[in-house]
Amino acid sequence: MNSTSSVLSATIAILLATELQAANIPLSGASATFDQGGGFTIGSTLDTSIVDSGSGWGVYSAVPPGGLFSDQSAFWTAASPVTSANGLIFTMPQFYVDGEHHIQKFRLSLTTDAIPSAAGNWAPVSPDFAWSTGGVTIANAGSNTFLATGVGKTTYRLGIASPVTAATGFRLEVFTHDYNELDGLPATLGRAGNGNFVLSQFLVDTPAGYNWALGGSPTSSGATYPGQPADFLVDGFLNNQAHPADPPTQNGFFFTVDLGGNVDLSSIDLFNRTDGCCPDRLSNFRVDVLDAVGTSVWNVNLHTDGSSSGASGVDTITEGMGVGTFEGRYIRVTNLSGSAYNPQIAEIKAFGTAIPEPGSALLAAMGGAFFVFRRRRAAE
Repeated sequence: MNSTSSVLSATIAILLATELQAANIPLSGASATFDQGGGFTIGSTLDTSIVDSGSGWGVYSAVPPGGLFSDQSAFWTAASPVTSANGLIFTMPQFYVDGEHHIQKFRLSLTTDAIPSAAGNWAPVSPDFAWSTGGVTIANAGSNTFLATGVGKTTYRLGIASPVTAATGFRLEVFTHDYNELDGLPATLGRAGNGNFVLSQFLVDTPAGYNWALGGSPTSSGATYPGQPADFLVDGFLNNQAHPADPPTQNGFFFTVDLGGNVDLSSIDLFNRTDGCCPDRLSNFRVDVLDAVGTSVWNVNLHTDGSSSGASGVDTITEGMGVGTFEGRYIRVTNLSGSAYNPQIAEIKAFGTAIPEPGSALLAAMGGAFFVFRRRRAAE
């Protein structure tokens, strides 16, 4: 088995993490039991955009067998020991362009060893919730492992609510799985036709200020302008944007972001284009919060007078601005103006607390932390 290691400076990792989201825990290096090479190395999970389809951790090799057909693992070193009284959230976007390159079976662990290593002491993480976006479902498969079914660009979100003290590293084990036992092909690590996966990023966060929209597998009601995919809305960067393609497809055009599970929202931020162009393209629009089956449970119409947040502006949306219950799984932004290229958005961010599913083990195990067990109130 090949062995590779890629280490980035803590300074670069910290700068990148700061742009992605404020609560992100800086990771200073990464190592894997097998790397595909090229742009698909474990180091790419630290230094690339979520939507960069040309990079991320992969295990394919043109020379068989590569790393596709045997269990592999990777670990990330924290820039400094991590202590969090309210637990951690792990975010694993898998946004390779074809929407099939995702991990099938996996387990997370952490270590408090002074220097993390493959042969060190690792304690499996027992997540209190495990969500996925974009048509892929992950479910507990026993022994703290999770199994994915379905296809699509996806992000896995796993959260632990118990306190973490002096964690120095985080490990991801990936196990082979045969998703179609009738095709005569062997079990593989990834869901792609060739058995590969591409892990775009590996992010670790404290719950405070967590952005549930990051990597939220956005969709659009029609084609977007060339070079401005809907994925840009959730990549963590403000220096790009998405809007509809040429008229007339913008009439009633909408973007929808999948948060992965139900979130009791505190606010939604919509960021306008940052290059100075066309801030009026984010004007006269509706924001809906949708439940798990896609029914609107809260909505508000904004900037109906033709105003906008301006170049590099942001609309911060809270419950009292609209009507309904400000919790759900999806956020939708719809053009009401009929004007060309609306709505134009640089980034969507969503903040709040996770709501566990009924019957979740979390209900018996939790004391609160960053989860909400029932709705606090309905909008007045």
